[in-house]
Amino acid sequence: MAEESPTLLIGACVGGRFRIHPRGNVVEGCKSSNPNHCVSCDGCFTEGVKLGGTALDVYVGLSLAYCRCPGPSPCGDIGGPVAPPCKAPGAGGIVTRSTLMLGETMRVRLEDVARATGVSPKTVSRVLNEESSVKDSTRQRVLAAMESMNYRPSPSARGLAGSRSFLVAMLYDNNNNPASTYLAEIQDGVLDACDAHRYSMMACPLRMRGQDFIRRVDALVADHHIDGVIVTPPLTDYPALLKRLYEHGVPHASISPLHREGSIGVCMDEQQAAKALVSHLVELGHRRIAHIVGIATHGASRWRLAGYKDAMAAAGLPNDPALIVQGEFNFGSGVTAAQQLFALPEPPTAIFAANDDMAAGVMWAANERGLKVPRDLSVCGFDDTPLATQLWPPLTTVRQPSREMGKLAALQLMEKLRGRGEGLLVQVPYSLQLRESTAGIP
Repeated sequence: MAEESPTLLIGACVGGRFRIHPRGNVVEGCKSSNPNHCVSCDGCFTEGVKLGGTALDVYVGLSLAYCRCPGPSPCGDIGGPVAPPCKAPGAGGIVTRSTLMLGETMRVRLEDVARATGVSPKTVSRVLNEESSVKDSTRQRVLAAMESMNYRPSPSARGLAGSRSFLVAMLYDNNNNPASTYLAEIQDGVLDACDAHRYSMMACPLRMRGQDFIRRVDALVADHHIDGVIVTPPLTDYPALLKRLYEHGVPHASISPLHREGSIGVCMDEQQAAKALVSHLVELGHRRIAHIVGIATHGASRWRLAGYKDAMAAAGLPNDPALIVQGEFNFGSGVTAAQQLFALPEPPTAIFAANDDMAAGVMWAANERGLKVPRDLSVCGFDDTPLATQLWPPLTTVRQPSREMGKLAALQLMEKLRGRGEGLLVQVPYSLQLRESTAGIP
């Protein structure tokens, strides 16, 4: 005989004999030949009421094992602890909608967490939003319940304390920003911060010189209701973008802003780092030291060029314009710039490229010309992306902690979004990574 279609009866009193369908649905009447599906229950099976009767089969915890509690002793209340004498796996845990496995596995609600901890849903929402008005003991109790109940907040639940989306956008220029490894590191750091504080992140490419730039910014704000923005170079210093964000009232944090007064985000003393790296080349005995500059609109290009000039001046070496060549922060421009430098009547013995991608291009061009690195030419870069240790020989460079910078910028933005302060511009330290691509002149 065909079985009836199961009917979900949550919140209703189910008396007499009933079965728990293999899919978890509670159906009136027992028409199954499998006795494990049928139990006798004289009480009500409803949210907030103890699960009693002579016997009751219930899924408890993640073990998916049956809980068989004889006699009138309850298996527990929804939102309450699993009570003795139930000895099944999961005893001592918290009974929730998902652990009862009624119907398709049901998501634990914010209200379930509130009931289990004896606080209001508003308080649970405040804990989720990391508001300072919640007592620490209450916060810890709520967090422990969330973990035990495997609670995953929805954006609408978190928004009970205010009209927020808990979404931040990372903006980058995909038309004039070829250093994809650098951007990937920044993005990973932003995601680290978002995951830690239950925010979502979206990566949004913009063409800084595109005719539809402002329209795309307006659409981003209107369509996604973003709470804030992480801005990467060169958008960091693009007046049209910053003005539009201000008009929309959207807070932003910057990665390496050129204008630092009043900025929120993260920076590094790139000028001093570049000076230290070029000084290392001077200490190795090099005098003909060339520099491949990055994209002119990037603040990083200006700082690294200034650091190069500072080191050359400090060593008493002449400023030779022929040794300064324009690049574009990508591999191809490194190749082209190196070929230009090799064609000089007196080529350099060392080349400092403004990022690792261009330094890799220099090494490729050197090999094509039959030059051995570092025997015939010392090469160094900037950023210490994973590429630096994948090259042979490994690249001497400046370590810019890009992932950490992305994380710190996002954390400063969240400080402002949560009303815990206005946010700061945090400066991170650099370090020289001296590897086998540089050596003294033979």
